[in-house]
Amino acid sequence: MLKYIIKRLLLLIPVVFGITFIIFVVLNLAPGDPAAMILGQDATAEALAAKRAEMGLDQPIVIQYIRYIAGVLRGDFGTSWLSGYEVLPEFLHRIPYTILLGVARQDF
Repeated sequence: MLKYIIKRLLLLIPVVFGITFIIFVVLNLAPGDPAAMILGQDATAEALAAKRAEMGLDQPIVIQYIRYIAGVLRGDFGTSWLSGYEVLPEFLHRIPYTILLGVARQDF
């Protein structure tokens, strides 16, 4: 049984990387520009280019993904484009409520 559990856990690694890569690519293909969202409609072309370079959006998608995974493995989930807050503390703040909703008994 222990061998089976270890095998399943090892098979989980490529699945997680595959799912994160697919989601990363789909989000990159989605319309919209994160730099324009952060800086607003009145941003100049130079400011947008500088923000894209700062965020690494001027790099190829594979390099962006590798940088993202390296950050995640270090515990750095980045900063929210909308709120400007760090993602990990916001995520951890919401975990108890998510678990509560997930295990809440529903007798309808």
